[in-house]
Amino acid sequence: MRNKGQIIMKKTLLALAVSGAAVAAPGLVHALEAKISGQINRAIIAHDNGEQDAINHVDNSISGSRIRFIGSEKYRSRNGGVLEYGAKLELQQQSNASSKMQAGQYDDVSDSQSVNIRHQVVYVKGAAGKLSIGQTDGAANGTAETDLSGTSVVSYSDAGSDLLSGINYANTNGTINNNTVGGLTGQFDGLGRHDVIRYDAPAFGPVNLAVSMGNGGSTEVAARYAAEVGEGHKLAAAIGWADAGDYRNNPNGTAATNTDDAKDGLYGTTDDIEQDVSITALSVSFLAAGGFNATLSYSTESNDATDPTYTYAKVGYKHGQHAVSLDYGVRDNDTSADNKPTSTSVGYVYKPASPVDLYASYRVESADLDNVEDVSALILGGRVKF
Repeated sequence: MRNKGQIIMKKTLLALAVSGAAVAAPGLVHALEAKISGQINRAIIAHDNGEQDAINHVDNSISGSRIRFIGSEKYRSRNGGVLEYGAKLELQQQSNASSKMQAGQYDDVSDSQSVNIRHQVVYVKGAAGKLSIGQTDGAANGTAETDLSGTSVVSYSDAGSDLLSGINYANTNGTINNNTVGGLTGQFDGLGRHDVIRYDAPAFGPVNLAVSMGNGGSTEVAARYAAEVGEGHKLAAAIGWADAGDYRNNPNGTAATNTDDAKDGLYGTTDDIEQDVSITALSVSFLAAGGFNATLSYSTESNDATDPTYTYAKVGYKHGQHAVSLDYGVRDNDTSADNKPTSTSVGYVYKPASPVDLYASYRVESADLDNVEDVSALILGGRVKF
């Protein structure tokens, strides 16, 4: 039997809880709605450069394993308008990333447990557009990657770099070449994800415009288009331009220049390094109602020494849960060697459920250099979103 003191104590606690809830209720109306989502994307890659071969279990860097936290809430302003405030944190952790896989590798890469911040951004969105501040996509990021084929999880305009970037080419005499797949091939696609202030204008029908500015004076602008044309046909396109400013991350994946030539404690500032680098990218993809699709992408980087370009084409077919494609990319590095490395692949994706992609691809990377072997790879894998 409970004594009188226990009963009084329980009633007192209940009264405090009720009164606390009453005080907190107005605040709860304005609490951000939180959502958690993410994905796991694992693959097996059997690669061969003519001298070194291995079968590796990797995290597919085309769309790496990640977890995402989003908080947002809409508020009605005094003039009757609606504003949405939100925040996004997205973390990527790849165990044995495919982009860092080495030729003939039989174990995990040393930094396979590192965590990469993809997005760490706050935003406000209303009738006047969306303003974002933090680490997120620059305005031009992705403008070289428009793709309606349904096979982009294993085959898209920069898949060669994402899947086989660290693989060395081999010479026909049995020695290993200093060139890697990632060093010779790859697109030019904006400045990636970095710390920016970004503005997305209100949609003009099917057209979306965006502009962003990052550290070192980097600037990006882009326009995107997506619409249904005719009866059931889809068309998507994007064009972007980026000025890298005085300090940037190299789009080919190598580390940014980190110098302090003036010895003033400031790295990569205008008194240390000035770069005249700009990137232009455009892409278009068409999906017919019957499932046939075609994709084109062109991107170029203009710098002080060279003007390399990357051209990419893909044709495919989608039917129900199946998608298949054939693609080809060529990189003109604009060097005295006058070689044009190429990427060729056939890809297949089976989608048994909305959050699941099962895929396979066979890929060949050619350095287009005398007495240098091609790199080939068979990729099998699956991505599950949650």
